[in-house]
Amino acid sequence: MALLSGFEGLANGADRAAVAARRVSAAMAASEGLLTSMKRLQVYVMGSQDMSLAEVDEAVCLLAEAVGPGVEISFDAGVSLMRRDGIRVIAICDGLSRHQADGIGASVSTVAVPSAPEGLPG
Repeated sequence: MALLSGFEGLANGADRAAVAARRVSAAMAASEGLLTSMKRLQVYVMGSQDMSLAEVDEAVCLLAEAVGPGVEISFDAGVSLMRRDGIRVIAICDGLSRHQADGIGASVSTVAVPSAPEGLPG
């Protein structure tokens, strides 16, 4: 059984994508053992209607640098009509075994997810 761990960063104003991504990166780094044990990272970037693709790229690239090589990274981006000026970056870390998760700090939200049935991609 794999565990998922989630982190969120919010920021407004200048450099909002970088600031939100750095908040996520700092939270992941504070979770002892997480950066060295995760296999996959899913990044969600949500912003106001003026969010640019360059901001999405900046947030994803900063998180890719934080987790280092060997981690499979995918991302989604979307516009939220509820957001006025801000960007929200959510990172979901995947591929942690229960043994690996035991070494991660208690501030991390973890959810047990059953492995894919045999014969299906997992």
